Amino acid sequence: MQGILLLALFGIAHAADRAQIVSDLLDGGQGERARQRCEKWQADEPGAEGALRDQCARAFWPTAEEQDTPESWRDFRSRWGGTRGEGEALEREARAVLLSLGREASEDELLQVATDYSSTETGGRAEDLAAYAALRKMDDADDMRRVARRYRNNPRVRELFEGELEHLLTVDVSSEDVQVNWVDGVEDPSGRQPTAEWIGVRADDSGISWLEVGEEVLGRAGLDPRRFRREEGPPYPLCPVWADAVAPAVEVRVGDAASRIEAPLDPVCADGTPVFLLIEDELVRSLSLAPGHQLELANKPGRMAWGESRERAGAALWIPGQATEPMIVGNGQVVGQRVGPVYMAHPVAGGLPWLTEVAPPADALPLTPSLGREALPDGWTVEGQGTERRVLGGDTDWPLAEGTIRVLEPLVQWATQLSSGNPRVGVSGAKALPAQLRRLPRSHPAGTLPLALERISASAAADYLVPLAEAGLNLAVEEAWQLDLDRDPRLEILVRAVANGRPTTIVVDPYPSGQRRYFAFDHGRLPDTDPFAYDFGGRAVLAIPMEDRLVLVHVDDRGLARTSMPWTGSW
Repeated sequence: MQGILLLALFGIAHAADRAQIVSDLLDGGQGERARQRCEKWQADEPGAEGALRDQCARAFWPTAEEQDTPESWRDFRSRWGGTRGEGEALEREARAVLLSLGREASEDELLQVATDYSSTETGGRAEDLAAYAALRKMDDADDMRRVARRYRNNPRVRELFEGELEHLLTVDVSSEDVQVNWVDGVEDPSGRQPTAEWIGVRADDSGISWLEVGEEVLGRAGLDPRRFRREEGPPYPLCPVWADAVAPAVEVRVGDAASRIEAPLDPVCADGTPVFLLIEDELVRSLSLAPGHQLELANKPGRMAWGESRERAGAALWIPGQATEPMIVGNGQVVGQRVGPVYMAHPVAGGLPWLTEVAPPADALPLTPSLGREALPDGWTVEGQGTERRVLGGDTDWPLAEGTIRVLEPLVQWATQLSSGNPRVGVSGAKALPAQLRRLPRSHPAGTLPLALERISASAAADYLVPLAEAGLNLAVEEAWQLDLDRDPRLEILVRAVANGRPTTIVVDPYPSGQRRYFAFDHGRLPDTDPFAYDFGGRAVLAIPMEDRLVLVHVDDRGLARTSMPWTGSW
């Protein structure tokens, strides 16, 4: 037993001597002899003693290092696995593999290196290089999102969160408040959440909050922005600003990083159709909301002009006194003015204007020249002079009356409700008149049903006209009738009179409150032919003969309207 123990100790000492021999040879610069001894003693066999294998691995390291190829390091690890140099050999192998791929290595190749050598520093470096390769090859936003998901902790990829936020976020502007979130699987490495703000972008690419945009535009128009500020969503609608070339946008921000995303225009201003004010002597003389539309306003001393859709409904009706500054009332559907004790209303849709006892509401806005600006929007030009002026924009050919052109900004159109959506150009009156009407002026047309016109006394009719007399009209009633024109419980009154020496026909439409509105037709002389009424397709039509034409008064989708036709027959 003692002999066996001595033999074992001798073996250990013998192996230790071999390891020392190899170490001494290496220290003496005799690497080749050291390798020969390792080969002789079969140190690369799995059962060889550990100290000897460590020294032999040391002896064969320069050979692998000299070649420095993936194969040389792979062979080294195969022979000398488990030695103290194995970890460094794996690192050198990973480095050699990475170098062999070259600068144009693909993302997939680099990811394979990162996977195969995940325990090495070079494996981590390969992961970074894979991110760079992915960044180089990005074609679209989908690629960018994939890279942001896969490499979100990579320092270089973090730069995406600085300059490309719009591609990494979902921004929903369909609701009242803008909703902004990271794309699924994408998040900021430091856990910050995105925020969003409505802004305007100027032509020089500088930004301004949309609150300031609205306040500036409305304030410049002479309006109080506080009256129009909204509680939900953008403080004011997202409209282009022509005067300053400002476009709406959403600015998304994560920390100090910010990006701008174009915002869709609000439907109230998306069509971009201008609204023109025609200014003369610093007064608004007319308003044009759409091509072919022209609303004449009575703001000249002592004159009220009745107009619709660029067509005069009759000559001016003269009333003493000065009409006040026009006011926008009725949600932008009506422009109103005070003339003495009565008020005149011009429907912007082109229906007949009327006089009324009803005052404009307290929140009516004055239609002043300050509501407009001088310059036309980009792409619009003016041709011609005087009454021949036309505004051209795209396919639009827009005749305009004489005067200084002012243009309402879309935000001002929204605030005042004066927009191209209000007017219905032209007169949607009764159906085409049958030819028989020309031959039967004293009767209703063939194919229609006569409606009764009930005569009333001149004194009874005068009671309806008291407010007009108080306004300064010297009225002498000649004849009067009553009929149901608009099919409501209150009968309308038709009056033939002389107003301030001029023959005039007036239609009185009573309100439910007992107040009235008045439609006036000024004409050359009182005809000797009575008016008549008829039912035409379910619509009551009042036919009023005048000196050189026949005026048909009826109710359509704008309220009381009129259609006129020339008359060549003899009354």
